[in-house]
Amino acid sequence: MVVSAGLVVLTFPPFGISYLALVAWIPLLWALKDASLAAGTHLGFLHGMLSFAGTLCWLWGLFGPLSIGLWAVLALFSAVFGLSVAMAQKCLKNRLHLLAVIPVLWAGIEYFRCEVFTLHFPWITPGTGFEPNLFTGIVGVYGVSLVLIWAGGSLALGGRTGRITGALALVLMVFPLSRLDWARDIQKAEVDGNVSVAIVQSEECYFRAYADLSETISEPVDAILWPEYAVSNDLMTSPVDLARTMALMRSKSASILVTGSRTNLENGDYYNTALTVGLNGELGRHFKNRPVHFFKDGQPGTESAVIETPIGKIGTPICFDCDYGEVVRNAVLGGAEILLVPSMDAISWGERQHLQHAELFKHRAAENGRWMAVAATSGRSQVIAPWGDVVDELPLMDPGILHGMVRIRSELTPYTTGGWLVGPIMMWSAAGIFVGLSIAMIRAKKCEVSIAHEAVAGRD
Repeated sequence: MVVSAGLVVLTFPPFGISYLALVAWIPLLWALKDASLAAGTHLGFLHGMLSFAGTLCWLWGLFGPLSIGLWAVLALFSAVFGLSVAMAQKCLKNRLHLLAVIPVLWAGIEYFRCEVFTLHFPWITPGTGFEPNLFTGIVGVYGVSLVLIWAGGSLALGGRTGRITGALALVLMVFPLSRLDWARDIQKAEVDGNVSVAIVQSEECYFRAYADLSETISEPVDAILWPEYAVSNDLMTSPVDLARTMALMRSKSASILVTGSRTNLENGDYYNTALTVGLNGELGRHFKNRPVHFFKDGQPGTESAVIETPIGKIGTPICFDCDYGEVVRNAVLGGAEILLVPSMDAISWGERQHLQHAELFKHRAAENGRWMAVAATSGRSQVIAPWGDVVDELPLMDPGILHGMVRIRSELTPYTTGGWLVGPIMMWSAAGIFVGLSIAMIRAKKCEVSIAHEAVAGRD
């Protein structure tokens, strides 16, 4: 179990040995073999504490001792998994049934923890630890977790046939998404579909800093992308700043500029906003659907905006929006052909946080088959291909400009059109399995008590 937690830590940045995700959870499954209910719960919790504390140690810099409580809350989900596996082993005597139930329990608990539970924390999962792969554009990261845990369970708990099928599944996981026909076609696309983007990275979150830095853009571009909160107020309410923005765009031949901004509300609150400006004024805005927990980050928006622009239909999810599947998927379903993402990761949060957060954008791009450009205040600003490869990026923490190329794409992946349902289906299935196992355990206990009473009565 300790070995498993260590492998999990090495899977994620800053180590980033992603292929360890293929085997990192197998020692945990071995440790849970024939475990009692108490032992399964304790092993799961300890594994969660070591894994989350080891990967998310940067939380200590933000919350101090309170981070221990956060790690413990996340570890509770691992404890529930350990308990569930122990219950399943006691109730299910058929090995095939057991091997089918274990990955459903994991994927269902994971989806609930990441997408439904109050903390909504989708970091550090098997599906996000491994590189985008053949399954990512079909069933998404929760489906990838399902396959990884199924393969690991087959190797750890299965017989000869189970071990063979588990090993074959892991081999398929190594098959890169970029080998699919549509990915190869995109790589060979004609330049007519190309859109040049200047991505501006700077920790100085005020208009003049970004305008001055953008003046150094060295070549004509189609779009300029600034990070989240690059403009502290609504740009459209400042005629002077808006005039300079238009002049900047004309000087760089840009058709649009996307910037992080605010939309103030009458009650004194605001929406964290991605504002898209064209040469004739505002083209549209997206309100951040998923504000960051424990921070003042505005009121949550309710729609994934798709904005008609001279370069095509764009989606502009903001930072934490891309940690989850729903916001990006809805934008693509709504017609977004390119994703231009303002983001913010403060320098004070550290390199480990920046690197771990940057990984999630790759999976959103690969799930939905879209080119994605991300402008982050201090990194990682990057250009990501629809198969999840980072094709260009800026160094962390240093201000600068990244000249990148993205491409228009309108086709939908299997994940976007229906594969995303794997997560919620697994969640409800896991809930049903847990209830069924609990009922079976209670009935078995009652039978044991009844038999014991009958034995006592017989002796009397």
